[in-house]
Amino acid sequence: MDIKNRLIKSGIRPVNNIVDLTNIVMIETSQPLHAFDAGKIDGNTINARSAADDESVITLDGKERKLTKDDIVIADGNKIVALAGVMGAVDSEIDTNTTTLIVESANFNMSNIRRTSRMLSIRTDASTRFEKGISPYLSLLGIKRFLYLLSKYVGVPTVSCYAYDIADAGKPDVYEIDLKDLCDFLGDTAVASKACGFLKRLGMISLKTSKVKTGNLLRLSRLILGAIYRRMLIFTRMFLEFTDTIT
Repeated sequence: MDIKNRLIKSGIRPVNNIVDLTNIVMIETSQPLHAFDAGKIDGNTINARSAADDESVITLDGKERKLTKDDIVIADGNKIVALAGVMGAVDSEIDTNTTTLIVESANFNMSNIRRTSRMLSIRTDASTRFEKGISPYLSLLGIKRFLYLLSKYVGVPTVSCYAYDIADAGKPDVYEIDLKDLCDFLGDTAVASKACGFLKRLGMISLKTSKVKTGNLLRLSRLILGAIYRRMLIFTRMFLEFTDTIT
């Protein structure tokens, strides 16, 4: 009930325990997730690709959508199972008979998602976030959070994880803050000693570099989640097996 109450207070309708967990993760991290019934996926494999001009899909709202080559879809070997970043398809939705899952945590081009959402007149919580642009590093945080919540509320799953990475995820921007100017602006000299702590809680890290020759200059970067990885895991797919039922 805790999960359902949190969703209701956030304006999201509870569906079932798996879908509810993906929505909680989206609320907490801004990273949309999508869960597929692995039993309905041919080959237990999904991939992102461009749709063909003559393709169509019936989305979870029961409507048939005509697609173009500008739309990104998630597909298995034979069919479309979701409109990427927008809405899933009825052919792969979670139901009370689901026992195995494939969970997608991805980052899509914001312009493509915005176009698909507008052209098909579908506006969802996921598309709203993707079309405004979210950090690709959230995909890893989102899937880790989902695993934790799944273990806590449903049961510890058997997990086989596959990941794609891309080289152009981009390096985080580096910001420079003059602590003296900051103190002068706020009228509080104590801010300088507290600045790193405040900024760390906002997801920033302090960079130590020999190029900084003054003690007043603070160099910061956005925190890279899982910084031990040389390249970002941008598209994580998980095959989950568990014995608990979908409720």
